[in-house]
Amino acid sequence: MADPAALDLAQVSVEPIRGNPGRLVQFCGYPEIDRWIERDAFDDHNERRRRVYCAYGPDGEEPLAIYSLLMEVVSVRHPKPIAGVRLNEPFAALGIGYLAVCRPHQRQGLGTLMLADALARAVALADFAAFPAVKLRAAEPWLIDYYGQRSFVQYDRDDHHKMLVPTRTLIEFASGR
Repeated sequence: MADPAALDLAQVSVEPIRGNPGRLVQFCGYPEIDRWIERDAFDDHNERRRRVYCAYGPDGEEPLAIYSLLMEVVSVRHPKPIAGVRLNEPFAALGIGYLAVCRPHQRQGLGTLMLADALARAVALADFAAFPAVKLRAAEPWLIDYYGQRSFVQYDRDDHHKMLVPTRTLIEFASGR
């Protein structure tokens, strides 16, 4: 794996997963995500259960970061209104799942790069399919603030780690409004 100190984000490409990454020991340090990468990420992508995207460095061998996109049904027990999105009934949302950065490359901007890539794909998809929001689940409490600074809001009073951003907000931001 490349020297993390030498990581140049301009040399990183984000593209669909190229092959089964196999055993990447403790990729990000979250056992659930590490297991998914090892066992299911490639099959999920090929069988279209999720679309899986990886960040590859100049050598292009092993992924440096990974995320998935999938459609999900969101149902909220105790809804609160968010920017015009009605949350009092189940609705479809584009889910960002398992966004993770390889341990040696954490805190170098790859997570931000991957989130920006996922949101750009969401904006592009919104031209072809309607979905009121993009959702994710913050794995750690500090990520709630991180995603909040990027327009995500908590939507479930029972689980503060569940967050979403209205599609309309993404489109307005992308168009410079």
